[in-house]
Amino acid sequence: MRSGDPKNVEAQASRRYWNSLFASDFRRDFRLSGINAALNYGYAVLTVSLARSIVGTGLLVSIGVHCHNRSNPLCLAPDLIEPFRPIVDWRVRSALIPETKGFSLEDRKSKSLLLSLMYETIFIAERQEPLLIAVQSAAASLYVAFLSGPSELALPTGVPISTEPVQRLSD
Repeated sequence: MRSGDPKNVEAQASRRYWNSLFASDFRRDFRLSGINAALNYGYAVLTVSLARSIVGTGLLVSIGVHCHNRSNPLCLAPDLIEPFRPIVDWRVRSALIPETKGFSLEDRKSKSLLLSLMYETIFIAERQEPLLIAVQSAAASLYVAFLSGPSELALPTGVPISTEPVQRLSD
């Protein structure tokens, strides 16, 4: 991909990703309900967890590396969230489909299934950790990189490890 993405490669890849994950007619739009609302909620939970972890390292979460938005007080969290997004996508796909058509923020069970994602075990920096601890590991590795120069960030690899099936909304 080239600077400015003149051939629109990112949009083409995004369309293929979402269509293969959910359905050929799925369109990612943060204003829509159902799957989109579930994804938005999951990303919000993840963003807040990352922001809390970043603050815990002593970094200023309001100063981003690539994200610079005056209306976003958590600019550093979106800089770190991208490798974690597929974990939310996985949870929405495995636990809430096909029930996401009726996903509502008023529905406690839907929200609890997304919140419980923070306790799923994932691989990060060649270790197994609950996502809640993994975001702290990622933030700590970012702190070390800022403090002592370029180093490898602790980032997730793959989707959560599960020995039991994910509870579905309809269960």
